[in-house]
Amino acid sequence: MPLQSSGQISLNDLHVEAGGTTGTEASMNDSDIRGLLNASANSQMTFSSFYGASASLWDAVVTPGSYTPLKSPTQYGYSHPTLFNYGSISDATIDSPFNNARLASCHYENNNVHLQLYTGDPNTGNAVYTGGNSNTWTSLSIGSQTFLKSNILSYYDPNPGSYTATTIIFWRWGNVATNPFAGSSTVDVVFA
Repeated sequence: MPLQSSGQISLNDLHVEAGGTTGTEASMNDSDIRGLLNASANSQMTFSSFYGASASLWDAVVTPGSYTPLKSPTQYGYSHPTLFNYGSISDATIDSPFNNARLASCHYENNNVHLQLYTGDPNTGNAVYTGGNSNTWTSLSIGSQTFLKSNILSYYDPNPGSYTATTIIFWRWGNVATNPFAGSSTVDVVFA
């Protein structure tokens, strides 16, 4: 989650946002802390310059829903209305790292986490994904669980006829024992 936009910020706050462990040694010149502002080594920075800074590339809040399609296990999480239409999301447009792609689905079913992105507008078929930056992310966090890009089990980029000009990018992580959407009224979904 981004740092607060006002009030006192501590070095520990910066360290934790950058991925460090609370209470451990850190300095303003650490590369991960400078990375929150894209600052170069030995740059002059004030604590207030970190207002709103975030280590995440994209962060949204999902209000989980569920859906049971015919002949399929129940899906939990979020799905765009063009797909199965369950759950809701605070910001489905992924500005970074996918340059305006839209989240089509982020759900859990049958011990798998699935993530799908529309690279075209699902309602008009017009291209929205402008390319670039897609290799900058390393992990997807859903609530307290983190899924590494390097652990994706399957990937495909189909162009199903029902979506005309819209392409969907699909990723799957398997052997996920715990539903990351269970037990919460809202869940943070974060690319980092």
